[in-house]
Amino acid sequence: MDNSKWKKLLHPVRMEIIQTLAGGKELTASQLASLLPNVPHATLYRHIKYLHDIGLIIVKKEIPKRGTMESI
Repeated sequence: MDNSKWKKLLHPVRMEIIQTLAGGKELTASQLASLLPNVPHATLYRHIKYLHDIGLIIVKKEIPKRGTMESI
């Protein structure tokens, strides 16, 4: 990972997400949101997407939930 990506990783919300998922925890975005109540949902989803796009978090599986798919 180049230096600019490391700097982007140091964002406080992204660090909270990574720390919460540390140790191989498999959580959905909803579960993550319940563990990080101080982070607005829109902000959380935006940072999850960023971390997924750069390959720091991966989708292990998808489960149907109320007509949509929820990723773990």
